[in-house]
Amino acid sequence: MADDDARTAAFTFFWTIENCPILLSPKSIVSPIFYVDCLHHTKWRLEIKNVEQEYLLYFIHRDQDNGPYSVTIIFELSFIAADGSPISSERHQKQFVHGNFFEFNLPSDDVFRSRKSEFLSNDTLSLRCRMWEVKKDIKSKNLCFARTRLGLERLTIIWCVRGFSTLRPGEEVEYQVFLANARPSTLNMRLCVIVDSGEKHVVVKFLKCSDMNFLHFNCELSVLDITGKKHFAKKSRILLTACDRHMQLFRWEKLLEDKKLFLPYDVLCIRCEFEIGCGVVYNESEKYVRLTAVGPISERWRLI
Repeated sequence: MADDDARTAAFTFFWTIENCPILLSPKSIVSPIFYVDCLHHTKWRLEIKNVEQEYLLYFIHRDQDNGPYSVTIIFELSFIAADGSPISSERHQKQFVHGNFFEFNLPSDDVFRSRKSEFLSNDTLSLRCRMWEVKKDIKSKNLCFARTRLGLERLTIIWCVRGFSTLRPGEEVEYQVFLANARPSTLNMRLCVIVDSGEKHVVVKFLKCSDMNFLHFNCELSVLDITGKKHFAKKSRILLTACDRHMQLFRWEKLLEDKKLFLPYDVLCIRCEFEIGCGVVYNESEKYVRLTAVGPISERWRLI
């Protein structure tokens, strides 16, 4: 493969994923299909998804196409910085049959936290896929640019629980958050008091969605005192409503220590701040560019 390193790729696909401060899409994000006529008239796509908050998985797929049943290519998948330089790359020579794919991963923490400034310029994640035919130079070089935009709904609500001090263990108070863009269009929460090791704790449950459309979200819950100041803030990242989720907020006694401050007229006010993924709202290939050599391969490339 060393001989191929110096060759310009026969095909290069640039894919930008916008509005991606953290990957909150409830489903995999799939790129537009790109057509690589110079590599046996094959069709391809990329895919990316977050799994269990720990790893970012990314894939290259060969789609059903009119090309040969099996093709062997050299490909390189890279996450690229704002200046176009690769941050992380995988280069391999693989054989693909129709419907075949290969999978790679990166620690999510690298992308969205420790190296966020490198990976996410302007909240945009950029990938590049380069392809070569094995041991064969192709005079026509092709570029494709595609863009995907994720929907992200941010909202803040105040949940007022009346008669809080009369709430008994096992009782639940429900609240329904209505969403403008996400599907499903509601997020259902329940507040309850549980007893653990003789102590009462206030817990909020996020209820499982009743169908296969799940919500993927971040949240911060806090108690507002009588002046509107936040207390006991608790954050949780990347919750998925494929099952019931629980957040333990604070001990019951903490509120009763100063009822005038935290429970005016026996009303508990919880400030709920959400970032909710709405999936893909735009996904298109925006430009194809073809480059051909004028004369020998070493001369300048001409845009056509």
